[in-house]
Amino acid sequence: MDLWHVPTTLVAMVDSAHGGKTAVNLGRAKNQLGTFYPAHRVYICEDLLATLPIAQRRQGFVELIKGLWLGEPQIVLALEPSQVERIVSAPFAEIRDLLFPLLDAAIGVKHDIVARDPHEKRGIRTFLNFGHTMAHALELYCALDHGSAVAWGNGDGGPCPVKHGQMSQDEAHRLYQHDLSSLCVIHPMELPSDDQIVEGAHAG
Repeated sequence: MDLWHVPTTLVAMVDSAHGGKTAVNLGRAKNQLGTFYPAHRVYICEDLLATLPIAQRRQGFVELIKGLWLGEPQIVLALEPSQVERIVSAPFAEIRDLLFPLLDAAIGVKHDIVARDPHEKRGIRTFLNFGHTMAHALELYCALDHGSAVAWGNGDGGPCPVKHGQMSQDEAHRLYQHDLSSLCVIHPMELPSDDQIVEGAHAG
């Protein structure tokens, strides 16, 4: 049976509508019951995107930024933080022509990674989890929305590729700047413990 996706949020348009994961959550653990069943078609509906609340657009743009950093860094390096803030907060008609090329590029990155590891058996597809280890813990224990949690996870994950020579310090700083507008305040007393972060990683 053909599966068609018509995603209604920017998060789904850039991420979950692609790649074939059809799993559902089990308790607090994400994507535990299901299978891989790629969609035959994915329709990106501009009218739906145009009606998204700003908060939803901001959440989705964090995932979009993550995708570009994984596969099209030259695009995102040319994107100034002030442009990011405009894209996530200005009226849709004003930023449509800025957003769609970025959306297309980020979707292309995900398709490329998934094509090389469709069933997550070679370790390549795990790159898509960048920023999500900390994010899942923050979602579990701080009740953050997914986009805000991934924004913190991206910032937390930046030092690792710098340490291993896969990202320069300037690039890590630019990644942090791109996510800055989506970082909500978390009181130090609310931060998850190391054990909770590990639990969050396994839950995802």
